[in-house]
Amino acid sequence: MEILKKAQQFIELSTLSLRGKEDFAPFVIVMDERDKEFFAGFEQMPSDPDAKDRVADMIMALCIVHGAVEVVFGSSAWSAEAPVDDESDLPPSQRSNRKEVAYISAANREGIRAIRVASMVRECGKVAVGLWEQLPAEAISGRFAEALHLGIKLSSKMPTEVRDYLREQIEDGLMEEVVNSTANVIAEARRTAMTIERMWEK
Repeated sequence: MEILKKAQQFIELSTLSLRGKEDFAPFVIVMDERDKEFFAGFEQMPSDPDAKDRVADMIMALCIVHGAVEVVFGSSAWSAEAPVDDESDLPPSQRSNRKEVAYISAANREGIRAIRVASMVRECGKVAVGLWEQLPAEAISGRFAEALHLGIKLSSKMPTEVRDYLREQIEDGLMEEVVNSTANVIAEARRTAMTIERMWEK
């Protein structure tokens, strides 16, 4: 997917201006049926699980609102190999063998999904990104990878009249309101275990 390369380039350019412990902001790039790209950035990645769920809901909302055929999400993250000693119950960010990485997850309507990571190196007050590595298919998991997958699926199932209505709202300058309200519907569907098919009945 070409969108993966663009995400890599964005991260590599973003890290050039970072200093000390600064991180690049999480972002989403969505491509629609017309090959038009939309970029959305988040201020920072929250540590609270509920706030992370909200980011995932926003990612799905962006896919739906823009009619995504391809989407990529990028952020900094913690990665860890097999847990050591008694750390199996700890998240990667709390394990002694953790390492900081730049993380990219992508998906498209053909069902292709991918995750790439690269080590983030901090030396002499500067930040750099190492070589990119494609993870195996079984490593594609987590709330953000699933958000991309479900966002693409929801977008493909959206009724034409809903799509037209959302586009009218966006053309009227209501992008932020449309994305937030769509994310709220997704959050409600997640809380009530609503199926994807029933979501458009609301």
